[in-house]
Amino acid sequence: MEDTSFRSKNLLVLRVFALGNESASLYDRLKNYWQFKGPIRLIAGHDLNYSTLDIDDLIEWQLNGLKYRFNTSATRLQENLKKMDLLPDKDGSYRTSEMYCTNVTWKMVLKALLKDTDVVFMDLRRFSKTNQGCAHEIIALIHEVDLSKICFVVDQRTDLKLFENVAREAWSNNLPLESPNRLNKNTPISYFRYDGAKDSDALWHHLENISRDTTASNSR
Repeated sequence: MEDTSFRSKNLLVLRVFALGNESASLYDRLKNYWQFKGPIRLIAGHDLNYSTLDIDDLIEWQLNGLKYRFNTSATRLQENLKKMDLLPDKDGSYRTSEMYCTNVTWKMVLKALLKDTDVVFMDLRRFSKTNQGCAHEIIALIHEVDLSKICFVVDQRTDLKLFENVAREAWSNNLPLESPNRLNKNTPISYFRYDGAKDSDALWHHLENISRDTTASNSR
C-alpha cells in the first residue's frame, strides 16, 4: 500500500558567499541528506557552481548560456518559478533549483522564495559586518518565516554579537503585522555550531527536528 503520509518539503538554502569551497563541502553533505525529503532551492552563486549543476543546466548553458534563467524582472521571475522542477525523479530523489539574480533583483527573488518554503537552512559561518546581503536575509527571515522553520548554522568565526544585533533590529524595525514572529520577540534565536564533518550527524538530527515540527504545524 502506498504511504500517503509522506509530504515533500521545500528547503531554501541561504549562505555567506565568501565561504567558497567550505560552502560547497557542507552543501554537498546537505544535498545528500535532503535529496529524498524534497526539492532544494537557492540563489545561485559562484561558490556552488559545480555542486548544483545537473544535466539540464549543462544543456541549457551550451544552448543559450543560461541567460533565460536570470531573473531580470518580476515577469521573468514568475516564469522561472513556474518552471521549477519540484517533482521527484524515478529514484525518488528531488532536484536543486537555482535562481539566478542580478544585484538589482536578488531581494525580489528572495522575497518570492520565502513565500513558499517549508524549512530554511542558513549557513552563517564566517558571518561578519562585510556580509550586508546576509544581514538583509536575516531580517527578511525574521519578518516572514516562523523561527521554528529556520536552521541557522554558525562556527567559531561567526560574529554572534552582530547576528544578535541584526536579529534585534529585525524585531524593532517595522516588523510586519502579519509576521509569524510578532509574538516571539522575547524568544531567543537558536543556532547550531558546525565545526566540520564530525558535526554532520548532529546537524542532520537538528534539521530533522525542525522538519518534523514543520510537518506537525502544517497538519494542524
